[in-house]
Amino acid sequence: MRRKRASALTLAISSALAVLLACTVVAAQDEIRDYANESYCLILTQDRAERDALTHMGLIVDGADEFGLKAFLNPQEIDELEALGYEIEVLQTPQQLSSPKPDGYYDYSSMAALLGNLADGYPALTQLFSIGQSVDGRELWVIKISDNADTNEPEPEVWFDGGIHGDEWSSFEAVINLANHLLSTYDSDASVQQLVDGFEIYIMPMLNPDGCTASTRYNSHGKDLNRSFPIFYEGSGVGGSEPELQAVTEFFLEHALTFGANYHSGAETINYPMDSQPQLAPDDTTLSGLASVYGSAASYPITNGYDWYEVQGISEETYYLAGGAMAFIVEVSSTKTPSYSQIPSYNARNLSGQLALLDVLDQGLSGTVVDAASGAPLFAMLRIAQEGWAFYSDSDLGDFHRYIRAGDWTVVAWANGYAPATSSAQVFDGSKEELSFELVPAATPEYYAMRVIANDRADGWTHANPSMPLTALGAPDGYAYSIGNDGYVVLDMGLGTPIVDSAGADVQIVESGSDPEGAAIFVAEHWLGPWQVIGVADGTTDLDISPSGLSEARYIKIEDDGSGGSGATPGFDLDAVVVTVPCEAPVVDFSADVTQGAAPLSVNFSSAIDVLPGCLLGQYWEFGDGGSSTENSPTYIFNTPGIYTVSLTGLGVAGENVETKADYIVITGGDDDDDDDDSAGDDDDDDACCG
Repeated sequence: MRRKRASALTLAISSALAVLLACTVVAAQDEIRDYANESYCLILTQDRAERDALTHMGLIVDGADEFGLKAFLNPQEIDELEALGYEIEVLQTPQQLSSPKPDGYYDYSSMAALLGNLADGYPALTQLFSIGQSVDGRELWVIKISDNADTNEPEPEVWFDGGIHGDEWSSFEAVINLANHLLSTYDSDASVQQLVDGFEIYIMPMLNPDGCTASTRYNSHGKDLNRSFPIFYEGSGVGGSEPELQAVTEFFLEHALTFGANYHSGAETINYPMDSQPQLAPDDTTLSGLASVYGSAASYPITNGYDWYEVQGISEETYYLAGGAMAFIVEVSSTKTPSYSQIPSYNARNLSGQLALLDVLDQGLSGTVVDAASGAPLFAMLRIAQEGWAFYSDSDLGDFHRYIRAGDWTVVAWANGYAPATSSAQVFDGSKEELSFELVPAATPEYYAMRVIANDRADGWTHANPSMPLTALGAPDGYAYSIGNDGYVVLDMGLGTPIVDSAGADVQIVESGSDPEGAAIFVAEHWLGPWQVIGVADGTTDLDISPSGLSEARYIKIEDDGSGGSGATPGFDLDAVVVTVPCEAPVVDFSADVTQGAAPLSVNFSSAIDVLPGCLLGQYWEFGDGGSSTENSPTYIFNTPGIYTVSLTGLGVAGENVETKADYIVITGGDDDDDDDDSAGDDDDDDACCG
């Protein structure tokens, strides 16, 4: 049995050596790793304080146990750590780490072929697509499994990915097995059929196909992808810039995902947020409860990520904090590459956990968010007041789904340009409470940041600053996100609600508190830039985006100037981003699925009103026969033969416009009970309206 090292080394490490090591190792994490010379090691430590000190030096830490930290170390790092007095056990040599794929496991080619076969074999239940390409140009394959896989339905969307570390072979076997099971048993297992019919399930077996092909932890840029996600990232530039992570992050931003799981191997546990911060996640009770559902069914213990070991730029924090999805990490097997003969057992355990998880994910809260005037679906941010973190409605259908345990809850829904709405919900065990939000435009339409996509507090390792980026979203409320000295945050204004260059100031950066601090303000059309500076904020500041050269921008980056104080609120204290909405009178158009036919004729009308969200007060249809409607896309029945002029009025904050289509609907006479057909059998009534 390993023993803790007997030396009396404590945190009284010489400051010179500590600074030297920190600079060396952090630089190594940020550059291309020379993984051909790395060893997988156990660094023996005395206590949690020592483990934290090592983690803060920027090592590629992979796990922790009672004896110390497991990390990937190059020869220089080993020498420096030993010079500091640390005892290191080499668990795997560079030669062992570079061994080829073990027999039995899927490789990239066989995985892609399997997904293709599943898509061909179950065309009604699958949709196979690539969300991008890896560094070396390999497709990032995702298979969607649902009863109507080619259609976006108002169902919970869930995500399972594996192979983010290419040397963790059992991780992608576990998610491939889920896809196989759902499809092969759909017709024979009623419980599986219910899950497939009720969910949209996305499975990505190999997030890092280049690493899987090379049998290495890293991608082909030498980056540890599960240290490079954009939320609480510690490194140069904005996190998430690796092509594999950009593709996955954008998928989460484009879908209203309910849940996301990221699979690994090298331990056996279910790891839930937070990982980078000692404070509990706002939804800690719910997250730990979901982890327990999976863990109990699959016989895995659960752990809070930070309690296990501290790490920055990790998948589940981006899935949770940026994507708005419940998320955790599944560590499949105690060794990274167990004998393939053990894989059926690991797959069976995880399948039990996956099915148990899906069984509960459809419980809690569900519903829609729409425009009260038009009924059009809205991309909205929702929060459960008692829990806190934001989740989102689907931009196409307006539906949302959130697992929550039994209890009495208060739910708040808000969309840019609209006044927030609140609803109470009572949830019982095993039940789902349906809510419907109809939002009305705010008295003075304004847009606020709706989502945090990337951040680096820069001083995150100290944990003196407990603030969370959620507090920078929505309207000014006196609660601030302290960005940290030299830190940054990237915020999304939301779909269809950009900062628009108009006369005067376009955006206000609101800082909380009475001590103004400085920050540079940038805008971009993409969350990774290129960033264009629009000015400097010194406390609360109004800015025009015209210096950027952009007519509009969806993303805004606030970068602290490094002059702020220390303690609990270091750096710029961002309360909100407020955008002035240049409302104009709506541009109105409409169409119909049919414009002529015999009475009674049912016509489906569709409005096409072009106006910024929050600037439309309502709409009014006149169908020419005395009938009218205020719906967005009404169905109207014309009962009387005739020729009808139809008009649609768009009522806006800045005025109204009318679109009129003369003689648009032509209704002929229908067949009646009189035997007045001519000798050819044609209905004489067809001529009743029009001669």
